[in-house]
Amino acid sequence: MLKCVYQLELFQTEWNNISLTDIAQKLDLNPDDVAAHHFYNEFYIQLKDNNYVIDSDWKIKKEQMTLLLKQKIDELSKYKRIKVLSIGAGLGLIELPLIIDGYDIELQECQAESFEYIKSQISIKEWITNDFSDLPADSYDLIYMSIVSYVFDLPTYKEVLKNCSRILKKGGKLIIWDPRCPNPIVYKTKTFIKHLLNFPRGVKWGWARSCSLHTALAEKAGFTEFGQCYRDENLKLIKAITIFCFVLSIKKAIYQEIVLEKSIE
Repeated sequence: MLKCVYQLELFQTEWNNISLTDIAQKLDLNPDDVAAHHFYNEFYIQLKDNNYVIDSDWKIKKEQMTLLLKQKIDELSKYKRIKVLSIGAGLGLIELPLIIDGYDIELQECQAESFEYIKSQISIKEWITNDFSDLPADSYDLIYMSIVSYVFDLPTYKEVLKNCSRILKKGGKLIIWDPRCPNPIVYKTKTFIKHLLNFPRGVKWGWARSCSLHTALAEKAGFTEFGQCYRDENLKLIKAITIFCFVLSIKKAIYQEIVLEKSIE
């Protein structure tokens, strides 16, 4: 069966009641450039100024993701203590309860501002870098990326996956949660209609990628598929955050999950 390998550009106007368009204008961001670390730096500064008041539905989704991450860590580790790295952890809302419960989780982000919230709650092991070659080799049993790979362009994503392979221990596993990628024909048709109706395009947020593309890129980085690429029924509880799947209705949009294993050879 022919597998569809493609990616689609994502755009968004606001997040947690903060105008992303205003941030882009303040930073004089080129509308064709994807939001990068300086953009997120400004976003988290504004979120802090708002006393970290976040959308209640978004917070509930994060709480559900915490439960799912715990389930995945326990399942893949067979309930043994393992070392986990969360890439693009943001505020750390998903990881915070697990760290408090004693899970060995280190956090990575491209700017320090996002970790100020979690560091006010608990001491953490953090990596503030957008150069993944800084991370030590053969150090982690599990790497977790939750709704973060969308920010990487293809060359950067390939390099990130290559470094994930390098910093994982032999047999270590990589979990990727990403927005479900819409049908490209439907997506482009809706985008064209919105353009005709003068809907605001917003800030370029990243790329939604097909499951087959994720898998193909990971295999080139030295991973093999660990089981099948599938859509976990449990993830329907979370549904999709509008900023990542704005083309689909909230009822239809679900996350796709990819679990890959580092090759032994």
